[in-house]
Parts: sequence; C-alpha cells; structure tokens
Amino acid sequence: MTAVAVFRLIDAPTYWWPVDFRTPAADRSGEFDEHTIEVQYRFLDDDEHRALMDAVAAESLKDPEFCPRVVVGFRGVEDPNGKPLAYSPEALATILRVPGLATAIARTYFDSRAKAAEKNS
Repeated sequence: MTAVAVFRLIDAPTYWWPVDFRTPAADRSGEFDEHTIEVQYRFLDDDEHRALMDAVAAESLKDPEFCPRVVVGFRGVEDPNGKPLAYSPEALATILRVPGLATAIARTYFDSRAKAAEKNS
C-alpha cells in the first residue's frame, strides 16, 4: 500500500522553486554566465491567481511590478562583497533591476503553477 501525504491547510502557503537565468559574461566577449537562485513564492488561491493573470494579460502589470506580488523570499544571491543577500522588499527591488531576472522569476512562477495543475489533473 502506498503512503499518502497528509494535507494541512496553512494561512499563507509558500513554496521554493529554482529560477534559472543568464547574464552577459563580464570577462568573455559574446558569452553568458548561467545562474540559478531559489525563489520563495506565495501560493495564491485560484481567485487571486486569476485576478493577477487578468492584469498580466491586460498588460497593465509588467514583470517588475508582478514579482513583488508573488515573491516572499530568495536565496542564493550575494551582495557585491560575496556575502549572502538577505531577502527584504528593498533587496528584491535591487535584484529585479538585473536585466532579464524579473522576467525569469515571473516565467518560473507561471511554469510552477502549470506544473502543479498538471500533477493535480
């Protein structure tokens, strides 16, 4: 008999998901460095998720504005001195200025929700 995981309701569910992105290599012309950070997302209920998707579809919400609505943490990010950067809304705003990272975080959120829906169907 297969063990079944117990489902526990929690007030503010979150989950961690890896986010892959690329940045131009500082020391190699025409090349990119590959990066992976982990992002902690809010697991929105269906109504919140649908409202957010409607705003994205209407193009009234761009990736840098979208991310703070679903991101509640990150790890694997260092400051310029090589020390771990602790999550805060200000730190999130800083990393969202890295070209392409806001889009990668948003895309990963959508992908993670789609994968959850696939497994539940």
